[in-house]
Amino acid sequence: MSTDQRTAPAATSTALHTSDAAVTGPPGVPGRATAAEPANQVWTVEAVRALGMTTDVATAAAILGFGRTKAYELAKNNQFPVQTLRIGRRYVVPVLAILRLLDAD
Repeated sequence: MSTDQRTAPAATSTALHTSDAAVTGPPGVPGRATAAEPANQVWTVEAVRALGMTTDVATAAAILGFGRTKAYELAKNNQFPVQTLRIGRRYVVPVLAILRLLDAD
C-alpha cells in the first residue's frame, strides 16, 4: 500500500531560518546576543557600558528598540537617532552617544 502525498505527515525541520537566528557577536561580550542567548534580551545600562567604546548598528538598534534593517536605512540616510561613524563599509556607533540619548551617562 502506497502512502498518498496528501495524507502523509509533513516533515518538520528543526533548522532556524535566517530571520529567526539570533544576532551573533564576539563570544564572551556581556550584553551581546549570541546564538546561545535570546536576541530580545533586556538591555541594562551596565550591559550597554560593557560593550566598549563602539558597537555595531544592529546592536545599537536593539538597545534603542528597533530592527536591523531600519537601523541601516537610518544610518545610510544620516537619520540614526545617535551619531554613527562610517569606517570603510561598516557603520559603528559610539556607546557614549547611546548612553547620552538614554540619559544614562
